[in-house]
Amino acid sequence: MGSPVKVTREEHTAQALRRIASEVRDAGQARRMQAISFVMDGWSRAEAAEFACVDRQTLRDWVERYNECGVEGLTTLTSPGRPRLLGSPTD
Repeated sequence: MGSPVKVTREEHTAQALRRIASEVRDAGQARRMQAISFVMDGWSRAEAAEFACVDRQTLRDWVERYNECGVEGLTTLTSPGRPRLLGSPTD
């Protein structure tokens, strides 16, 4: 098992991260920020992951994204997906 990833960014406190989470429109991003803020407050990875309804590996991935890119790195990523075969429902 790998070692736990630590939050290395210091521009926001855990409380500030939760405040930012309460202001964003992206619910997924808010959930990721809240879970990371709990890790910053000393919660175990297992507790923070359980709060966010994800496994510890997913939480680890979120922490890595936050460490690399900050709050912007936690936005919900969308896949371009496969193009529609039929016209839009309004056609």
